[in-house]
Amino acid sequence: MHSFNQRRKMLTDGAVDWSNGSSTLVSLAPGEGEFKFDKFTVGLILTPQPEHFAAYNSDKYKQIPLDAGSFWMFPKGFDGSCQWSDKQEFVNVEIDEDTLVAAGLKIDELTSPRAGEVDPLIREIIFNLHSRMDIELDTYRDSLSLSLAVQLARLSHEPRSEKVLFEPRMQRVFDYIEECLSQKIELKHLADVAALSVFHFSRSFKSACGQTPHQYIATRRIEHAKMLLKTTKLPVSEVSLRVGYRDISRFNRLFKIHTRMTPRDFRTL
Repeated sequence: MHSFNQRRKMLTDGAVDWSNGSSTLVSLAPGEGEFKFDKFTVGLILTPQPEHFAAYNSDKYKQIPLDAGSFWMFPKGFDGSCQWSDKQEFVNVEIDEDTLVAAGLKIDELTSPRAGEVDPLIREIIFNLHSRMDIELDTYRDSLSLSLAVQLARLSHEPRSEKVLFEPRMQRVFDYIEECLSQKIELKHLADVAALSVFHFSRSFKSACGQTPHQYIATRRIEHAKMLLKTTKLPVSEVSLRVGYRDISRFNRLFKIHTRMTPRDFRTL
């Protein structure tokens, strides 16, 4: 089994076209820019972007951290702008509408972007679509493209958990959580940020993202820890503190529950 970084090295430079879609490997220096998607597009992020900001159909930037191995999904015609402070590398895959419809996606319902964690199968399909091949096999990529569309159709019917899709009061809560991952985060204070009672906040939060506040905070802390482990040389004890765990043994235990490996093993991948 190849590691994520090994798979990155197997990708084809530039663009690859086949009959029902195309893919492009993009590398960008730190900066900012505008974008518009001419076709339905799903992207696989290859390098972590903790300081990534985006304005979707708006002139107000919001911080949307991107982890290596996560993804974005944009409908046709969607535009916006973004800023990033580190080198950015990703694979964008465009899929033709006929393929999306055949997979069960309702084009008229694809009006909002998604971003965040991705099903490992989707990640694997994207890697294979853009991997180097000695012989160009369009039929192989056509089949993979349809398989990707089927998986995305399933994903489109799942509860949305991305920050970019929340109403303003929930967006305030998510921004607060991102800023305070190293601190103690109390349910009552989150409810105050949302201007709701604890009871109504808990119900609204679970309805909005499919997780309880406690589950979401734990997930974000582990994801942030993964980013720190991959992009810094901080000792594991310091990473533990930076994501809100004073007890390193508890951090190690929770990290292993979420990733099935220890922090040190994850760092060496």
